[in-house]
Amino acid sequence: MDIHASREEEAAKLVGLLLDTKDLLPYYSKPDTECIIRVNNLTNGRLVVYNAYKQLAISKSGEAFTTVKLISSFVKVPIVQLPTDQEVAESDEYEMIKSFPHTHDSVMDILNHVFKLKCFRSHQREIIELILSKTDSITVMPTGRGKTLCFLLPGYITVGTSVIIAPFNSLIMDLKKRCKQLDLPVASINQYTTAEELEGILHNLYSKEPEIKFLIMTPESLQKPCISECLKDISQRGLLPYIFIDEVHCLADTSQEFRPDYLKLENIKSEFTNCTIAAFTATATRGTISIIKDKLKLDDPVLTKIPCIRDNIELRAMKFSKIDELLNYLKQYLFQNHKTDCGIIYCPTPEMVKTVAFRLENGMNGAFTVAQYSGKRMDEEDKHNNLQSWLSGKIKILVATKAAG
Repeated sequence: MDIHASREEEAAKLVGLLLDTKDLLPYYSKPDTECIIRVNNLTNGRLVVYNAYKQLAISKSGEAFTTVKLISSFVKVPIVQLPTDQEVAESDEYEMIKSFPHTHDSVMDILNHVFKLKCFRSHQREIIELILSKTDSITVMPTGRGKTLCFLLPGYITVGTSVIIAPFNSLIMDLKKRCKQLDLPVASINQYTTAEELEGILHNLYSKEPEIKFLIMTPESLQKPCISECLKDISQRGLLPYIFIDEVHCLADTSQEFRPDYLKLENIKSEFTNCTIAAFTATATRGTISIIKDKLKLDDPVLTKIPCIRDNIELRAMKFSKIDELLNYLKQYLFQNHKTDCGIIYCPTPEMVKTVAFRLENGMNGAFTVAQYSGKRMDEEDKHNNLQSWLSGKIKILVATKAAG
């Protein structure tokens, strides 16, 4: 059926009224039987999905009449026509999804009993339902909004082993720890994985029914032939439902922390054809999102961009002409505001990490324990030990580059 109108909502309402005349539109009092109306905007390529209901209304003269109530449930925009950050923040139109056909009580049961949570955070359920619908996606989700659950819940529900690709060992350890806390079968592969451990993981995956539900690895690990061949095998058997790519903005990163193996993920869709790809990042510009889409070659991906409005974060820009001025400010700030807290001080380069860590440790009279964490130039064992000490609370301050995650 083709209906031409000046606005998407107007076209949807016309369809709804037509369905109502044929008694095909359910009443609003039965929200579980809503009618789904999809509107394709031929001018700008947008797809808008509405949940439509028949609703009785009263006119000013007191007469009853039938109208059509529309609730925008899904908005898909072409990547080349992304909304600006201001448009996203000012409109809830891009806060996709109010309802999906996959939404059912079992999802809430799993949330309550497996993940020990009473409710979803804002947008979590919508993103999870999108993944469960087997749709490739790119999600820009600010830190602290519950990205981990968007990995774990779909992977738990769906048969097979889900792969999570993360750039930093700190992120891999955090994810693995979370899975173990929830009694979810998990394995990880990175430079610390021994040959015996890797053999055990591959043996499990090659079995008829792999027990591992989540396999977390770095992009470098995925490039190893023994691992990629194993994943191709379980993909062909229909046992690789999802590949989650965390920190996917690394595809467009050209800094000194650049990870060339992220670029090799551009073949991931062709290598694992039966798999749904869900890419996540906390921050990405319009240009970065376009690069991600082009490099991953996803199947018409859906973009979800959640506004980054955080009342509990304070941003303050300060200029220091000398490193001594910066260090004196840090000492004073830590003593006055965070004397008993743990925290991270991020630096732009490994050289500055060394300088700040050394000067803080030797200039605070033992009030704070300090450790370093930076990129490839630092010994891997030292990095691992320092991160573990910070996570356990033995170290109060971690001075790090973004390699710490």
